[in-house]
Parts: sequence; structure tokens; C-alpha cells
Amino acid sequence: MILLFAYNWEAMPKAVKLAVVFGALAVAHIAGLLVNRKESNPIAGEGLHALGTMLFGAGIWLVAQIYHIDEHYPNAFILWGMGALLMAWALPSLTQALMAVALVIVWQLTEVFDFRQALHGAPWILLLGVFPLIWRLRSPVLAATATSALIASLTLSAFRVDEELFALIIILTSALFIAIGRLVEQYPKLALAETGQAFRQPALLAYFGMLYLLTFPDLAGDLLNLDLSSTWARAYLFGALIPALAAWGIVVLNRLRTGQLGESISDLVILASLLLVIIFAGLDIGHGNWMLSAPFNLLLLAQGLWLIIDGSRKVHSRMVVAGCLLLTLLAVSRYLDLFDSLLSRALVFFLIGGGLFMVGNFYNRQKQHSGRGE
Repeated sequence: MILLFAYNWEAMPKAVKLAVVFGALAVAHIAGLLVNRKESNPIAGEGLHALGTMLFGAGIWLVAQIYHIDEHYPNAFILWGMGALLMAWALPSLTQALMAVALVIVWQLTEVFDFRQALHGAPWILLLGVFPLIWRLRSPVLAATATSALIASLTLSAFRVDEELFALIIILTSALFIAIGRLVEQYPKLALAETGQAFRQPALLAYFGMLYLLTFPDLAGDLLNLDLSSTWARAYLFGALIPALAAWGIVVLNRLRTGQLGESISDLVILASLLLVIIFAGLDIGHGNWMLSAPFNLLLLAQGLWLIIDGSRKVHSRMVVAGCLLLTLLAVSRYLDLFDSLLSRALVFFLIGGGLFMVGNFYNRQKQHSGRGE
């Protein structure tokens, strides 16, 4: 059937082409509604609605082709994305929401890299259009996806404003979502407690990824060298800084009230590094200065050791593995830029291997002592 239409497409009148486009779109969504009404196979209904949204996107391009519309092509992605977002609210549908998030990001990517537009409104579409759906759908998958997308969207916009601003925006927005994840877990009455980890995981990955880059003196000098002469640069900086500090202030107050401030070294590492980033961003320390990157090396070292110790205590293999990988990555990085002699390099590898052996031995003893597996 598809080949039949494709073969005869050029010969078909415009009215017939439009009837085919809108007819296919209507049939897909009507079929989805009928299947959902029977409640016999919700996955099939979801799939039919997803097909309808994909046909809507195809229809945008086909209508432009039929009438020879020479339009700014990224507009098709945002029109398609808004259609998916409306469907996500109308059904409601996780699949439609995920499609909307993907299309908004594609729209922003094309505008940023093909047309050098900052698109300051793109993060607001995600924040106001998608994040309330997390509450409605109670979906950890959407929470993780929307968090990743908003961090990426703010980073893209900040990158177009000032190429040296994006690193601080990643750190601040990631810190904000880590705190949001903590708060969501602390308030089960919000009925979102199960999404707390979903908010945190992509934010932690982005946060510690940027923190690792700051352990290199030259990169730290570049990434924290800010020019706040632009109004938009100041807007992005303080727009991310104030919510991050406010959210972490609430987390710290809650921890102080319950006497659990020192329970998680990870939170203390995040707080310390966040304050250091803010302080160093306001100073002109210069490139290649170890005074700038040494504190971040120590904080990542503390984070890796804590993951190993706490993971071994809780017999949590993923935490132990993450801690070992972090320490190994840090040691190899410093091995490459600090040690020149073969003897010192061999000593570094010897220490790494010996340390990992001791960690494995300690973990096995803890596992045997607890008398349980993973």
C-alpha cells in the first residue's frame, strides 16, 4: 500500500494528497481511542497513538512539499513536538511525552548549531509543558528523561550566550536536580517519592562528569573563566544559582533538624564543590594553576573512597564498583599529567592494583559477615 501511494504520489491531485495525509492521521488516532476504550490492550492503543503522532510529523513535511512552502525547517520540529505534547496531556501518555521531549531537543539542536540561535524559550517549554506531566503520570522514566533534557536545553542556550558559561550551568542545574531528588524522597506526601532517584541519577552523572573535568588545571581555568557583561549571561547564571542554593538550603535544614547532615558524604562533597565552583568562577586565578583544580581532585577522591566504604558496609556492589572506577579514573588522569619517570608511573599502577585488591577483599569479608548476597 505504501509503495502504491509512493509510486503515484506525483500524479495525485493536491486534494487527494491532503486527504491521504489527514485520513491516515485520523485513522491512527481514532483506532487508538477505540482500542483504549475497550481497555483490552492499552499497549496497542498507545502504539496506534504514537503512529498517529509520527504521521503528524510526516504530514508536516508532506504538506510543505505539496504547496512548495519554503519555511525555516526547524519550525517543523517544534510544531511536531507541540502536537506530541498536546497528545501527552490529552490522553495522558508517557510515550507522547517522551516523543515531545525528544522533538523539542532536536528543534533546539538544529537552531543552535545550524542557525546559531540561543532559543531561550526552549527550557520553558520543557519546564512548564513536560515537568507537570511527571506529577500526573508518576513516571520515573519521564522524570529522568525530562531532567536530562532540561539540563541539556539550558546548556545549549547558555552555550550560545557565552561558550564559557555552559560548564557552570551544567553544575548548577545538576546540583538543583540532585537536591530536588533528595527533597522528593523526604516528602512522601507529594506522591512522587519513587521518582526521587530518577531526578538524581542523570543529574549526578552530569555533575560529577563536570567535576572530573575541573580536576584538570587547564580545563578548570577555561571552564570557570566567566564574562558576565551580557544581560543574558547574568540571567542564566543567577537563574540557575538562586534555585540551586535555595534547594540545597532546604536539604541542609532538613538534615540539621533530623541530625543526619553527616550521614551522606556525597551530599557534603556536592555542597563543598558547588561553593568552590561559585567562588572560583568569581576569581581570575588563571590557566594551568593547580590551586584551582587541586580541591576538586580531593573532593572526587573523597567521593570515591566514600562510595567504596559505604558500599562495602551496605554490601552494595554497584556503589563499590562505582567508587573503584572513580578512583581508578582519577589516578590514571593524574598519572598522565603528573608523573614522568617510568619508576613513578609503575608505582602508581602498583598502588592502584593493590588498592583494588584490598577493596575486593574487604567487600568479600563484609558480604560473608552479613550472610547475604545482593
